[in-house]
Amino acid sequence: MIIGWIGGWGVSPAELRPHAEAHAPGARHVLLAPVSGAAEAAAEAAAAVAWSLGARRLLEAAARGGR
Repeated sequence: MIIGWIGGWGVSPAELRPHAEAHAPGARHVLLAPVSGAAEAAAEAAAAVAWSLGARRLLEAAARGGR
């Protein structure tokens, strides 16, 4: 299973790794900064976890008809 993680301001993708692996140790984690295109990059994941600006990016992509 692939899980896409889109962080918020002030948290680097590298800082997310321990949390991601603790949440789902057997999954492959894609860790992304909340930049333009992050939601599209996570589109192939089975699940997406996002907060703050990352959540906004995800919601904006969904509003545009993204997956």
